[in-house]
Amino acid sequence: MLSDSISQSNSIQNNLTQLEHKKSITKVIEYIKMKLPDFISIAKMEGIRVEKGLNHLFVRIMDDHKLFQFMHEDIEHPISGNSATIDIGIYTKGDSSTRFFAIEAKRLDTSISNYNRRKKEYIANNNQGGIERFKKEIHAKELLCAGMSGYVQSDNFNTWHNRINNYINEEINGSTIGVVWNSNELLQIEKIDTVYATYISKHLRISGNEIYLYHIWIKLE
Repeated sequence: MLSDSISQSNSIQNNLTQLEHKKSITKVIEYIKMKLPDFISIAKMEGIRVEKGLNHLFVRIMDDHKLFQFMHEDIEHPISGNSATIDIGIYTKGDSSTRFFAIEAKRLDTSISNYNRRKKEYIANNNQGGIERFKKEIHAKELLCAGMSGYVQSDNFNTWHNRINNYINEEINGSTIGVVWNSNELLQIEKIDTVYATYISKHLRISGNEIYLYHIWIKLE
């Protein structure tokens, strides 16, 4: 029911707010939103469409804040020779020892190469899916709250919101090996703007702990 969805969204938002204030995540998110017009303008002007190029530009645009430092392809386990990396790690400037936020980014584009094989990559795809990697604690194991960025390069926010939640519903029926999905993990709308949309979600990890995800989708079509 709609009322149940609103109640769940408000509950997640309240918990997220507590976590955000604890580590200045609110300030980071507001700063990202403020800089998005510059990011979008340069991405279009330079013709950047591939994920790594967009992530590199994202960090290039964002990393002029006096308090925060943005790290591209941030390593998860520095002492490991085969550590996974998350697309963007965020630290307090001057203290690179403690990450307080991290973002995994995915393209949302139906024209992407091998789309049928990769269409669920925002969710789950043999350890390459965005949310999947948080659930399996491949990414941001030490964090209670992290983020996902969606580069919307085809269709619109509403279409992708419905599509992503449909993919999660499919995963609930048992597609992802090693993790359990449930209906509480559907993305809840926070705000839809002209150039970005934000969503919030809560996910069960393999350890039994939960992680809150803040989704920022950026219109690049």
